[in-house]
Amino acid sequence: MQYTERWEEIENIGEGGQGKVIRVFNKQEALSDLSILTEAIADIRGNRRSEELKEKIRKGIAKIARAENPMNHGALKILHSPDDARNFEDAEERLKRELEAMQQADHPNLLKILDYNLQQKWFVSRYYPNGTLKNRSDWFTGQVEYTLTAIRPVVEGVATLHRKGFVHRDIKPENIFVDENEQLVLGDFGLVFFKDPGHTRISDTLENVGSTDWMPPWATRMRIEDINPSFDVFSLGKTIWAMVSREPILQLWYHREPSEPKFNLEKMFPNRPEMALLNNLLDKCIVQYEQNCLENAGLLLKEIDSLLNALRLGADLMSDSERPCRVCGFGKYQLEVNKDRTKALNFGLNIPGVYTPASPAFKIFVCNKCGNIQTFYCQEGDDPPGWTKSTN
Repeated sequence: MQYTERWEEIENIGEGGQGKVIRVFNKQEALSDLSILTEAIADIRGNRRSEELKEKIRKGIAKIARAENPMNHGALKILHSPDDARNFEDAEERLKRELEAMQQADHPNLLKILDYNLQQKWFVSRYYPNGTLKNRSDWFTGQVEYTLTAIRPVVEGVATLHRKGFVHRDIKPENIFVDENEQLVLGDFGLVFFKDPGHTRISDTLENVGSTDWMPPWATRMRIEDINPSFDVFSLGKTIWAMVSREPILQLWYHREPSEPKFNLEKMFPNRPEMALLNNLLDKCIVQYEQNCLENAGLLLKEIDSLLNALRLGADLMSDSERPCRVCGFGKYQLEVNKDRTKALNFGLNIPGVYTPASPAFKIFVCNKCGNIQTFYCQEGDDPPGWTKSTN
């Protein structure tokens, strides 16, 4: 194998029916670094003693240390031989597509290729010794803003894939790596699908086209050519839910199914208004029917940015339930007027005795400690568009 000229195998990382993944070390780079140290040792034997020699030794040792750092290793993916592989021709085409997707969709939060040989059916990508998001769930438990900030670059990377005509099809915590700066990087493009009609499909006409627990319900037994970027949006929504909830699996689309309250973030984290705001976002991702899902990751990215902006501005959940007073900090806003035009007169609103269907209606809240008043205009008697019914 040609890769053995540059890469030295260290340990097996994983193996499946079509191939295996091996942790490898760039021995050519290490040998180049080692030559500096070898020259320095030869100078010592020649009785040379100088500051220049000391500096050469220091640099040589530093380079060897860097080469031994796991961050300088790679992950070699190589197909089994035709005799050992399951559906070798399909596996060969998938490897080609996986490599093409990673090369074309260049983004810092998508897996990088370090070396490859398509003829010999292998490539080397970056190796992440810190593991995957699946092993770091405790970082994000109950933290909406932190979670959305962390996953946002991955969503941006998926948006790049979608613009290039790819659908990843296998987004889940175990396929999202953690780099040395604790940034998230999406990997495993083995199921990537081209929306470009010029690429012939390699999957069966009807198949489960992703990881069962993370794929949308509408994709079950779907024809591969009918897969859309919304597939990835659903999986990203479930990933966000898993990060915040710290639960390994969300059943179907039940993130706020009344018959399954255990999956509802507002129930898991009561009295946390931001959970209702996050649920509103997930309502556009984790859905039963494709027509109710955001069409692509670019649209999801806009939704995440809007929610992050609202959270950073201290946005509150607009609902009829009690909310902490933002003036005194001790009391709670209680609903005193709920679109009742007569009661609104007590607060100096509306004209006495003059009401029409177009007359304004108001929701009025009063803090039970400091008396601060919040007033909301309800056009034509309807709740404002941003109003939410609390599930607490």
